[in-house]
Amino acid sequence: MACGLEDPLLEVNQNLYHHLQSKGHQVVMEAWEGSHEWAFWDTAIQKAFAFFAAGGKTEK
Repeated sequence: MACGLEDPLLEVNQNLYHHLQSKGHQVVMEAWEGSHEWAFWDTAIQKAFAFFAAGGKTEK
């Protein structure tokens, strides 16, 4: 999951993240500067592709 810090849906996404974790799901959530706009999602989709290409492992 990814959401911009200025996105009006940030709180909803954070709540979903915590709910999924509480149900035992392995979920990755990242938030950084940005809003609900293409510039943010362009970066987010690139990170998602890298995540899945690495077998679903986060960078350390």
